[in-house]
Amino acid sequence: MGSFNPAELKADALRWLREELDDAEGLLGVETNLIEEGVIDSVGLIELVEFIEERSGLQIDLEEVAEDQLSSIEGLCEHLKKSVEKKQDCVPKSDIPRSYSEHAEEYENEETASCWGVSSTRLADYLLNVRQFSGVVVDAGCGTGRSLTKLASKHCDVEFIGIEPAENMHARASYLARNMGNVRVIDGRFEELPLESGSVDYLYSLYAFHWTTDLDRSIQELGRVLGSSGKMDLFFTGREAGREFTKVTTPIYTRYMGLEGLLRSAAKRVHLGKNEARRAFVRIFDDSRLMVNESFETYYDTLENHWRWWVARASGHFSDIKEQERDACESEVRSAIASLSEGKGIPYTVHTIHVQVAG
Repeated sequence: MGSFNPAELKADALRWLREELDDAEGLLGVETNLIEEGVIDSVGLIELVEFIEERSGLQIDLEEVAEDQLSSIEGLCEHLKKSVEKKQDCVPKSDIPRSYSEHAEEYENEETASCWGVSSTRLADYLLNVRQFSGVVVDAGCGTGRSLTKLASKHCDVEFIGIEPAENMHARASYLARNMGNVRVIDGRFEELPLESGSVDYLYSLYAFHWTTDLDRSIQELGRVLGSSGKMDLFFTGREAGREFTKVTTPIYTRYMGLEGLLRSAAKRVHLGKNEARRAFVRIFDDSRLMVNESFETYYDTLENHWRWWVARASGHFSDIKEQERDACESEVRSAIASLSEGKGIPYTVHTIHVQVAG
């Protein structure tokens, strides 16, 4: 267990939060109820927890912490007096692949029309136009195989491997590639890539890496399979994705899930900005090979069109909501999202992190 000074930790956390929120007047305090006061949303809360854990060297045990402790710096830091870091030999399993498997049909139906589908198509076209494919190419988190088969059909002399942990998504990708001799789809995940060390010439991934359950281990795995000469284009969701939706839905999910459940939900996704991503990847990849960029693009659509991809992609986040309360929660969330409507439609900002590794 790490050692720390609670008073110093509280001061550091408060200083960090004030800088993040531009609280120049010092209105926030260590005892401020950050959720009730509307100071931060679920993403902000998970970022605060991550800061406290990193600074203290300890891990907050969410199974034991009381909900009133989750809402303030004081509560979180005091809880650490009784916490010990839990180190597990195995990588924790995520329920996100199960959710994607259950919603594979909805995902496939909305994939080309939604903001995520449009963005993924643009990225796949970008790769086709600017990248050279040779040797062994891996699509990590290939989903239903749309981008995988698109790229592989243009490079029939290159071996393509799709990796997908969600059973039904995997099955659909395999079926789509059934007549393509240069494509195979295998089960796997970022934390444990089922590939030989140094066996991959080029790896790409479109909006999947943010679901990793172990960031450091996944980056190590990417470095292992790429070796010293493999190239990579990793595109994943940044921490500010959907900031419009998060702002209006956080109070609703807080009521139905409680703060602990909300925090667990937010923790199912990695929340990185450009600088955090660089710091994480430069530990494994040489700085001379590494380039990290980010982009923001706001898409406008109808409630029904947004809702289709929301059901397919976000259901795994909220699986802890009681069955008898889900309809009521869903109704409130739909109304909250509808309230965002502008002249162009309902906005949703896609924040994309692009991690590129040169050969």
